[in-house]
Amino acid sequence: MTTTKKSTVEVLSCWAANLSPQAIPDVVRQLARTCFVDTVGVAIAGSTTRLAGIARTIATERCCNGVSTVFGTQQRLSAQSAAFVNGTAAHALDFDDNCYAGFVHGSAVIAPAALAVAEKVGASGS
Repeated sequence: MTTTKKSTVEVLSCWAANLSPQAIPDVVRQLARTCFVDTVGVAIAGSTTRLAGIARTIATERCCNGVSTVFGTQQRLSAQSAAFVNGTAAHALDFDDNCYAGFVHGSAVIAPAALAVAEKVGASGS
């Protein structure tokens, strides 16, 4: 009998999909909340930049409306488009990850994408 070894992405995906909010230590949950709020704040500030305006124009011309928030506007776009625009805004001022206590630089990509998809599927805050 042969067994198929799972890739690292598959292992991490399974772990994340099966993780319950109750299993996350309070200190980790608080740090994640702080980092998320920091990233959204930076993205909202970045939404006023010329670069974010260009991203909004591209997304509006090439993509469809949806349920996902575009920071700094009343506009709603598809999850993919909102993640693109908001990720661009989060990088625009280059202040992302200021509160992060880790070793990666992913919040400006991860937070906008996670929020856009969460809005699309009606996910809870937990």
